[in-house]
Amino acid sequence: MKIKKRVVYKRFLTSRKNQENFSAEYVTKLKAVFKKKQKVFPWLNKRNLSLIFIYTVSTVLVLFYGAFLFNFAYNYFTFEYSNNFDSPKKEINVSKDPEQSILNIFCYVHSLRFGCIDIPLKGANNKNYTLYPMANYKIAGIVIAKNTILSDKTSDISPIDIGLAWGKMALPEYSKYRNFHSSERVMYWDSGMGIIPLSKEEYKDSYSHNHLIPANTNIRNALMSLHLNEKVYLEGSLVFVNSKGMVDWNSSLSRTDKGFVGIFGGSCEIFYVTKVRIGNNYYE
Repeated sequence: MKIKKRVVYKRFLTSRKNQENFSAEYVTKLKAVFKKKQKVFPWLNKRNLSLIFIYTVSTVLVLFYGAFLFNFAYNYFTFEYSNNFDSPKKEINVSKDPEQSILNIFCYVHSLRFGCIDIPLKGANNKNYTLYPMANYKIAGIVIAKNTILSDKTSDISPIDIGLAWGKMALPEYSKYRNFHSSERVMYWDSGMGIIPLSKEEYKDSYSHNHLIPANTNIRNALMSLHLNEKVYLEGSLVFVNSKGMVDWNSSLSRTDKGFVGIFGGSCEIFYVTKVRIGNNYYE
């Protein structure tokens, strides 16, 4: 017997009166039709699907912006080296890695520079420069190299290079392995220092070469007074330097790149220094 397609209600099928009026075969086929029409998830309609989609997207957005705000608050309010500058009774802590918080890594691209802060700076020869901070930067370390004999174009605003070591490389027992020297914007180390009892990460990733740009004369004098193996704390920004008639100067944003060419154009830090601590002396 062929059953026409029509809306069949469960109440109609299970009614004893209706079952008496139809044959058992007809009722069985009606029940089969009803089961085929019945959905596996009756609540899964268009309205509920729309609500599920909205709730899912909202949850993802809340989690994303929550993580963003947490990261911003953490970078803004935490200051790993605060004791180095604010607490004169405590010795400069050189056991920690440098602290860096990214501002804008695209400042060296002219078309993407709209979100960058620009710092105008006049050099010793009255030449105008513009600094674009790419990251806030704080470092405490042992001076392992120093060079003030510079004659390139950038020496107009950066009269000093220093090498800094931190972590295990800054410990007194490893001083014999800190045989570095800086010359012509490059830091070298003596390959005949022997086998260093440190892992590659502890050794090669625990020092940096910094081209320092003092924010004022007071900072400049403090930096020029540094000596080898002296502890120092520096605070400021890693910058991109732009000036007419000069090749753009771009800072590294990594402590692990080495050599003449790094990830962002150079493996040295172009460091605009705004705060210095040497011993219990503070300079701003």
